[in-house]
Amino acid sequence: MFDKILNLDRRYIFLFVALAVIIPLLCPVGMKITTSAPVENVYNFVNKQPKGSVFWVGFDYYNSTRTECDPIASAFLRQAFRNGHKVFVTSTIPDGNGISIDVVTSIANEYEKVYGEDYVILGYKPGALILIKQICDNIKSLYNTDIYGTPIDEVPMMAKIQNAKNIDMVFTSTDNASFDEYVKVASTQYHIPMAGGSTAVSVPKLYTFLNSGQIIGLVGGLKGAAEYEKLIKHPSTATAGMDAQSFVHLLIVIMIIFANIAYFANKFQNRG
Repeated sequence: MFDKILNLDRRYIFLFVALAVIIPLLCPVGMKITTSAPVENVYNFVNKQPKGSVFWVGFDYYNSTRTECDPIASAFLRQAFRNGHKVFVTSTIPDGNGISIDVVTSIANEYEKVYGEDYVILGYKPGALILIKQICDNIKSLYNTDIYGTPIDEVPMMAKIQNAKNIDMVFTSTDNASFDEYVKVASTQYHIPMAGGSTAVSVPKLYTFLNSGQIIGLVGGLKGAAEYEKLIKHPSTATAGMDAQSFVHLLIVIMIIFANIAYFANKFQNRG
């Protein structure tokens, strides 16, 4: 019996792991999620802004990290649209064009927002640091049209948005050093209140900006996105992802325990 456990075909292990991921994703169980101060700070700041505030949202990540970054951006947009704020979207990453159209349009439709009046997608421009500075100085000197080719002067929402003075908050979802660029320029030089989210691997470094007061808050990886979803009372992909992650961790612990029990029991049996 113990020999069978110790020599279990690895394909069964792969099957168990696959089930531990797939089942919670299809049927989320809603495991307990405790929110943290960095995420709560973002949520509370957005809630305090008067209706119609202008938010600059950066989609600054590649397709390879959408699993983590999409839920971060989505949770923020849901709160912004729900509270009646205006959103314009840019990207320092070429992938940001397709990603932002997909994510922003979907969520805007949930809240029946009108393109050009409630939100606008300006799209990708190269040169992260220069891009951010030009937007802060004069956004229309950089963007002549939106992502669909509509002249910027024909987009009603953009009529009163000229520079940093007209922006109430900047939020970036990123998987790279562009977060640093926003802090250096938008936050530090132009004093735009800033927050953002990033892949979990980058979060420890970003706490420096949080501790120094250069950013309002921080949404860290899938866990941070799940916390945000809890705060806005809209559980979605991040919440389901945390369920799957927890189930896999539990499965690994159980397999380690059983493997050790089988090993020592088999050793004792053979000795006897």
